[in-house]
Amino acid sequence: MPSLTKLDRYSASLVGFLQAISASLYIILFAWLATSIPQPMPKVSPVLFLVFVLTAFVLSALVCGSLVLGYPAILALRGKIRRAVMVLIWSGLFFALILAVVLVKIVVLH
Repeated sequence: MPSLTKLDRYSASLVGFLQAISASLYIILFAWLATSIPQPMPKVSPVLFLVFVLTAFVLSALVCGSLVLGYPAILALRGKIRRAVMVLIWSGLFFALILAVVLVKIVVLH
């Protein structure tokens, strides 16, 4: 993704698309890694497993939140509220489109 100063040159829709794609790629990578755990899994304490799951969840929230909300937050701090909102709207629309594609693929494949 281009640096923040370069992002201002692009339309809000393109930035929203790039944010949705980058977060989706992170989600795909995480899901791939999570399903690549050798089977059967070694027995671990339920507490340790829960700590792992919650830590992974918080890390994922941090990464996805940074990818999607970081640039709009900087825009808002710079006083560019309209552009910040437009980037968030476009990101949400592209996420909805990605979700729809995934759901259609799930329904068609199964």
